[in-house]
Amino acid sequence: MPRERTRPLRIAAEVQRLLNELLLTEVKDPRLAQIRVNDVEVSGDLGVATVYFGNLDVDAPPDEALAALEKARGYF
Repeated sequence: MPRERTRPLRIAAEVQRLLNELLLTEVKDPRLAQIRVNDVEVSGDLGVATVYFGNLDVDAPPDEALAALEKARGYF
């Protein structure tokens, strides 16, 4: 049974790694250049993931990054 409890954690870590890799290498939107995924929480049935992100540029308005992420939602 312990394996079932760790699976969402492993999948969340992999989703976080993949999203950061996509943000660094694939996404061409300049508003997302300084965005990094800080944490991912996955539901028990692995159907929903909540992604927490931060902006490395402290002077950038968070609304622009959120709008850019919403626009790129289908890509991710």
